[in-house]
Amino acid sequence: MRRRLQVGLVLAASAWGGAASAQDAEAAKAAPNGAEARQPEPNGAEARQPEPNGAEARQPETNEAQPRLEATAFEGLEAEDDVALHKKKAKAKGNKLEFKGRIIARAQLTSRRLQLVGSDLRLEDRKLNSLDLSVPSARFGFHYDTHIPYVSASGSVEFLDKPKLKDAFVQAKHDGFGVRVGQFKLPGSPFETASRLSLPSAGRGFIHDILTDRLEIGGRRPGIAGFAKLKLQKQAALELTLGAFQGSYLKDEATRDRSLLSLQAMGAQTAVARAELALPALQIGVTGNYRVGTSQLFQRGDETAHFWSGGVDAALDAWLGGGGLRVWADANLGEGWFVVDKRSASGRPIYAAVRGMAAFRVGGRERGEVYVEPYALVGGLDPDAKVTHDLAFEVAAGISAGIWERGHLTLQGGLMRTQRNFPVSFVLPDYRDQKNLLLQLGVQL
Repeated sequence: MRRRLQVGLVLAASAWGGAASAQDAEAAKAAPNGAEARQPEPNGAEARQPEPNGAEARQPETNEAQPRLEATAFEGLEAEDDVALHKKKAKAKGNKLEFKGRIIARAQLTSRRLQLVGSDLRLEDRKLNSLDLSVPSARFGFHYDTHIPYVSASGSVEFLDKPKLKDAFVQAKHDGFGVRVGQFKLPGSPFETASRLSLPSAGRGFIHDILTDRLEIGGRRPGIAGFAKLKLQKQAALELTLGAFQGSYLKDEATRDRSLLSLQAMGAQTAVARAELALPALQIGVTGNYRVGTSQLFQRGDETAHFWSGGVDAALDAWLGGGGLRVWADANLGEGWFVVDKRSASGRPIYAAVRGMAAFRVGGRERGEVYVEPYALVGGLDPDAKVTHDLAFEVAAGISAGIWERGHLTLQGGLMRTQRNFPVSFVLPDYRDQKNLLLQLGVQL
């Protein structure tokens, strides 16, 4: 009797379970949309419901442009060779020390025309060819997030020839406001402020050397700068920067070498103001400078002279599906202090400079990926609007290949020319007419 009762209970439980399964199946068939019960997604998450606007749940983007330039220029003025902004890790609690650096090696074949003094003591035009192996840069630096909230420090040293300090500054930043004190790059065009290895070209070119070394535009100087960042709609941001940097004076008329002013004059600072609009793949900026300049040896007690200049610039970094397009363009206009001997007009010379570079990358969508990137660069400079036949221009083209944001090998050919009235004070004579072909290897440590 007991055994029969146990068998009866088991049969009853089986019948109840079968009825429940049938009811579930009928309920599934009677669902309003007629769909089967949804299964968990592979990651264990439930399937997302349609968004209120009717759009389906967004999938990871594969062909959209990455917001590589959403950070504004001042935030990008870290010591060179920092990890790319969009790859920086979130700050951990407490202090964090990161090291960085770079090594650049180059082989360059150069052909140039220059004037040499012959045996009869007369100037002779000659063509000179040369092959040079060099190390343009060997740099090491650090970035340190201090124990003090929102305060960091960065520094770097260039070991080429002899150790030379490049960056050394302390920065405090919080909620879109910040201040930086020390030695660092002046705010300016992204073409100037970007790390050298982040550009596809082997360098910034001949026009850059004139603007930086002769006309005091950009470069690194001791100073202080503050900025405010305002977030706008659609991932846009507006940044305003204002800074003051120590000026320099002409130290040697023969080499045109300069040195920072120190204990020699009041008002020895260069003022810089910049406004920049940053979009997910585009930066547009305007910069104004009121800079110190000297055309002759500075005597103690002399009053410093200031010269105005201004510039507009834009930078594009977008992924177009088949590859990455990068474009840099800027234009600069201002007062100079180098006067051509044949100049008959009065007043300060007004110079104008324009530059542009475009590159298209195949591969290298993410850090560490292999890529190939051909590019072309053009630039021109008019040192004095009131003088004719004094223009300078440069063109360069090449191809860069390597591991994205790690290192690359660059093959580049270039040409630079200056007209007969181009100021000798801007450039040494052996750079007036030059062609070069170079192979450069750069590695980011």
